[in-house]
Amino acid sequence: MAAPPDLATLLADETRVAELPAEQIPALLASIAALQTRLGALETAVAAKLALPATPPPVPPYSVEEAAALLGKSKTWVWRQARAKRLPGRKAGKTWTFPRDDFERLLRRRAHIAA
Repeated sequence: MAAPPDLATLLADETRVAELPAEQIPALLASIAALQTRLGALETAVAAKLALPATPPPVPPYSVEEAAALLGKSKTWVWRQARAKRLPGRKAGKTWTFPRDDFERLLRRRAHIAA
């Protein structure tokens, strides 16, 4: 008994099904059922991925200029405070940046103390 033709061949030209011997049809139907099961699982996985909320784009950190403006201080003052670890800054090369979450927490704490 010859092996059933490849499913891709049959999908490309479905008229070839008429050429199949009757004894190959059960094996072909079993192959189709297995593929349907796999496609169903794939469909479920893709639908679940689409249902997830989109992750927001990363928020860029504050620059020295932005940090200085938010604090009402000079850039030099901000650099000094960051170097002394009194501000939540990070240095990459010659550039200081201030992660928004950490910096905003600092601003809230300062506002609470001032109140």
